[in-house]
Amino acid sequence: GQSGYSGYSGISGYSGYSGYSGYSGASGLSSTYYTYNANTLSLSGNPGSGKVLWNNATQISATQINVSNLTSDSIDISVFLALLENTEEFVIQDQTNSANNQKWLVNGTPTQVGTYVTIPATLIGSGGTGTTGFANNLPVIFAVVKPRRKDIRHAG
Repeated sequence: GQSGYSGYSGISGYSGYSGYSGYSGASGLSSTYYTYNANTLSLSGNPGSGKVLWNNATQISATQINVSNLTSDSIDISVFLALLENTEEFVIQDQTNSANNQKWLVNGTPTQVGTYVTIPATLIGSGGTGTTGFANNLPVIFAVVKPRRKDIRHAG
């Protein structure tokens, strides 16, 4: 015999309630970098236009890094250097090999001195020639690592 007709579909049930939103994750980091050259011939004062210097011949033992307001590309970043704050981090890295690096923690208030800034700092890590010391005039990157500010939401 023949099959019977299919029955009608039933009514769909109600959708369930949406779950609660999860907690916000930790804030991320952002970084900005600038190009410089290492100055290992001086241990204090003006590092020279487009240069960075350490206040110790053993770079990883330095307690202060002096950074020119002008990058090696002659870009004036004095406004950005003035934003550095205690407890922020920065990295000095070989431009052609990221394994050669120094990671620093700002441990005081940076000071603008004419055409350069002095940054009190403590080494928190290094690798490759960042540990043994960068050569004079080596092209380096000066990267500022900033924590991203949490979103501020206003009740409304």
